[in-house]
Amino acid sequence: MFKTSHLPAVIFGAVTTMIVQSQPVFASLSADQIGDIAENITVRILTPASPGSGIIIGRNGNTYTVLTARHVIAGIVAGEESDVETSDGELHAINTRNIKTFGEKWDLAVVEFTSDKSYQVGQMGDSSTLKRGQMVYVAGFPIATAAMNISLLNFTKGNLTAVTSRAFENGYGLVYDNTTLPGMSGGVVLDENGKIVGVHGRADAENSKATDDPNIRMKTGFNLAIPINSYLGLTNQLAFNPNINQNSALKADDYYTQANQKYDQKDYQGAISLFNQAIALNSNYDKAYNDRGNTYFYLQKYQEAIADYTQAIAINPQYAEAYYNRGTTYYYLQKYPEAIANFNRAIAINPQSAEAYYNRGTAYYDLQKYPEAIADFNRAIAINPQYADAYYNRGTTYYYLQKYPEAIADFNRAIAINPQYADAYYNRGVTYADLQKYQEAIADYTQAIAINPQYADAYYNRGTAYYDLQKYPEAIADYTQAIAINPQLDLAYNNRGWAYNNLQKYPEAIADYNRAIAINPQYADAYNNRGITYYNLQKYPEARRDFNQAANLFLQQGNNTGYQQTMNNLNQLPR
Repeated sequence: MFKTSHLPAVIFGAVTTMIVQSQPVFASLSADQIGDIAENITVRILTPASPGSGIIIGRNGNTYTVLTARHVIAGIVAGEESDVETSDGELHAINTRNIKTFGEKWDLAVVEFTSDKSYQVGQMGDSSTLKRGQMVYVAGFPIATAAMNISLLNFTKGNLTAVTSRAFENGYGLVYDNTTLPGMSGGVVLDENGKIVGVHGRADAENSKATDDPNIRMKTGFNLAIPINSYLGLTNQLAFNPNINQNSALKADDYYTQANQKYDQKDYQGAISLFNQAIALNSNYDKAYNDRGNTYFYLQKYQEAIADYTQAIAINPQYAEAYYNRGTTYYYLQKYPEAIANFNRAIAINPQSAEAYYNRGTAYYDLQKYPEAIADFNRAIAINPQYADAYYNRGTTYYYLQKYPEAIADFNRAIAINPQYADAYYNRGVTYADLQKYQEAIADYTQAIAINPQYADAYYNRGTAYYDLQKYPEAIADYTQAIAINPQLDLAYNNRGWAYNNLQKYPEAIADYNRAIAINPQYADAYNNRGITYYNLQKYPEARRDFNQAANLFLQQGNNTGYQQTMNNLNQLPR
C-alpha cells in the first residue's frame, strides 16, 4: 500500500501592524494638487546597487540639487555612472564626485545633476509644527517587480502616528501610516500645503519580516522619515534639529517610536519595555497597545496579545487593525469562530482590507467551509490583484474541491507574481501528480527544490512521482534526501522501503519500515507494507503478525479500505 502525495497546510497571513488613520485634516491644497507637486519634484535615482528616490530641493543655474537618503546612494562610486530620472522621463548623470553626506548619524545625502531644462523645485515646510494625526503625503518610486516590470511614481495619503521630540537612530523622527514600498526610500513627505516636511527613509515592506517563520509576514505600518528641519539644521552646521530640545524629557511618542525600532530589530523584550513607558505616559495610546500586542504575539504570549488588542479597541472602537490582529491571534489559538468574528469587524470598518478577507478565508478553509473561503480569497484578489498568497490559497482550496484546472490556474498566477514562490510550485506539482502528469509534477518539485534546497516535502513528492514512473533508483535518491533534511519523516522511510521492495532489496525495505514504525507506532501502512515484504521473504509468521497489527490499526482509525486490503493480504498467507 503506497502512501500518496500530500499538501502542506495553507500558508496563513501574518499579523499586520498597520496603523489606523485618524480623522482627516482639511488641506489647503487638494490631494490632486499635492500629487502634481509630488510628481514634479520627486525623482528616481538609478544606482548600480538598487534604485531609490529623491527630491529636487534647489537649482543654481543649470545645476539641480536632490535630497535623498544616504543608504540610497551607498552603492555609488565616484567616477562611475549613476543617473537621476526626472518627471519627464529624462535621465541625467549624477555628479558622483560631488556627493554630500552628513556622517553615519544621519541617513541623508545630497546629489547634483545638470540640465538646461526647467524642473520644479520643492518648497521647504516646517516639520517642528507637525502633530500626531496630521495628514501627510508620501511619494517615491517602488522597485519594479515581476508583476509590474516598470517603476511608476507611488503617491499615498496617510496620517502621522508619532512625532518624536528628538531625532533617534539615523535622524529619524516622523512616523506615519502611509502605504510604502521598497524603492521609495529618499522620497518626499509633504504636508497639507504641499511643502516638504520629511525625507522618507524606511518603507513598511522593507521591515515586513518580523519573525523567522517564512509564513508570517508583518505589515508594520511603521514608516519613518527624517524631519526636514533636521536637514536644514545640518546645512547650517548644526548637529541637531534647531527646533528640537535635545535635553527635554522623552514623550510617549518618543518611547513608542523607539519601541517599534526595537521591534524591527526583533528585540521584543526591549520593545515591550519601551511600549510600557509610552503607555505609562499616555494611558489612551491605542497604537502602543496594538503594537505591544504584536510584540507579545511574536513571543507566543497570545493571551497577553489579545488583552492588548482588546484595550486598543476599547480606546478606539474603530481600530480595524486591532480587530484584525486579535482575529489573527485567535486563529493561531485555533479559535476559528472568534477569529472570523474579529475579521468581520475589521472588514466592516475597512472594506478594502485585502488581508482581512484573506485571513478570514483561511479560517473558513480550516473549518472546511471551502465556498466561503473561495469567496473571501476572491475579494482579497479583487482589492489587490497582485496578492500572490491569495491566489495560492485559493488554488489550494480548489485542489481540495478537486477542481484541478482552477487550482493550476491559481498556482500559475501566484508564480507569475512571485517567481520564487516555492510552495506554489510544490502544490502545482501535487495537482499535476493527481492528474497523473508526472513529468510536469517532477518539473515543479524540481523548481521548488531549486528555490528551497531544504524542502523535504518536495524531495519526498518528487520521489513519489518517480516511483509512479517506476524509476525506483531516482525515487530512492529523493526519499534519502528528504530523510537527510527531516529524519522524522516517517512517510519517506515507508515509501523508500516500498521502492526497495520493488527492487527486491528486502532487507533494506524492512529496515526502512522499522524506522517508519519507530517514528510513528500507529503507522498502519508501514506494518502492512512490512508484512508484504516478509511475505516475499516467505517469513509467514512475521507477515501474519504485521498484517494483524495493520488491520487493527486501520479498524481503530476508521480506514475501512485499508482494513479490507490488509485482510485480503492476510487471507493470502499459507494456512
